[in-house]
This record gives sequence, structure tokens and C-alpha cells, in this order.
Amino acid sequence: MDGATLSEALHNRGINIRYLGKIAGSLSKIKQLEYLYNIAVAELLTRTVKHVFTVYMQVSMDMCCAHNLC
Repeated sequence: MDGATLSEALHNRGINIRYLGKIAGSLSKIKQLEYLYNIAVAELLTRTVKHVFTVYMQVSMDMCCAHNLC
């Protein structure tokens, strides 16, 4: 299983991705599901970095266009 498969499995069960942090917290308590916890944390980190990077790129493009550098 990877992050995309995890997201799809949650969506198929009607669980919104916004609850991934709570799910990861619950998974951290179950030793047998440590692999799934690692996938959930990696997915959380990936989504966070994507969000930060997108905002950074938007600000950079706005600054670039404001100075006629586009």
C-alpha cells in the first residue's frame, strides 16, 4: 500500500482525508499496523510540503509579474 492507495481506501469508505492525522494517531498505538502508520505520516508530510510549496510558488509568481519579470 502507498499513499495514493491509502487515500483511495479512505475515500471509498467515506472518510475524508482531513482526518488522516487522527487516523495516524490511532495507528501509532497498534504495533502490528506500524507500516500503515508510516504510510499515513508520509502522506501527511507529502501533503503539507505540497501545500507550502504551492503557496510559495504563487507568491513568487505574483512578485515576478509585479516586477514585469514574467
